[in-house]
Amino acid sequence: MSENNVNNSLANVNNFNFNAEHNGVQCIESLDLKDKGTERQYWFTVAMLCTIYNVAERTLRDNLQSLVDDGEIVDCENSQSTINTKDSLGRCHKTTIYNLEVLNKLGMCCFRGNKTAKETRNKFNDVLVKHETSQSIPQTPQTYLEALKALVIAVEEKEKAEMQALFEAEQKQLALEQRDRAIATKAHFVEGRDAEMCGRVGGLTKANTDLRQKNTQLTNANTELTTENDKLKNEAGIGKDYKQVRAIKFVNQYFCNINRNFWIQLGKELSDMSKSMDISILPCQSSKYGTINCYHIAVINEFKRQLDNGVIFSRLKNYHKNIGMMPLFK
Repeated sequence: MSENNVNNSLANVNNFNFNAEHNGVQCIESLDLKDKGTERQYWFTVAMLCTIYNVAERTLRDNLQSLVDDGEIVDCENSQSTINTKDSLGRCHKTTIYNLEVLNKLGMCCFRGNKTAKETRNKFNDVLVKHETSQSIPQTPQTYLEALKALVIAVEEKEKAEMQALFEAEQKQLALEQRDRAIATKAHFVEGRDAEMCGRVGGLTKANTDLRQKNTQLTNANTELTTENDKLKNEAGIGKDYKQVRAIKFVNQYFCNINRNFWIQLGKELSDMSKSMDISILPCQSSKYGTINCYHIAVINEFKRQLDNGVIFSRLKNYHKNIGMMPLFK
């Protein structure tokens, strides 16, 4: 197989080696010409990834789509590319290749328990460490949800910094006042003004009382900030009380071959269960999907409890793992 053409996203690639290996793993090797030196890049076809993770092509493509849907891969243009290749008979084919970031994300998010995945990642660890170090600079949010998360974190950090600065300034001012009062108290004590010294002590007591009140106000403000933060997270579908279907972490424990239709059917099951439990559904806005539903954690916990008891939900029966061991349908 030989390279014939490369798309715009790889316009700066100089050479392809389709028979390359890195620490014993078959891959496609390219040289990316930079302003300073030459950087070696590694790419993989779908067939190579299927061999590495020992999975069927459909399973691999579903997991690749899941990474994109879940926002794990946000820069698709640089994470994959399409090249023109020729087979042994001279026929041209368009082949999609994926970079090392995709290989790493598959191993960390989709095939975490896969022994081969761990071994393969270790073999590319020298390249991954260099790549992760170069990507340590914070990235600009790419989606509405990422922007909302960044806004929540920024507001929280700003409020905490302002409250901490205010608290430290008041503590410093109080320390100066206490020092001045102590000096004055000592002077009056030397002069025998015991009564005035008692008044100064009373002033310090009042100052300490005022400080405790201010600390209480700061604590209350922090509580209000936490409450507002939780509200924003709930509205984004990632909070403690409400979650969107894609934020439910235990889904992969019970289901397989997850695709876009699966999330739709899961939402219908949770909607029915919310109505039966008389618990409201919280709508929230998504830049990608428009208005989506978020479900109360009590409904999600009840859904998991029924899964643990062997219930197979009719809309999801094609996605259940170990379906033969759970005969009860709902």
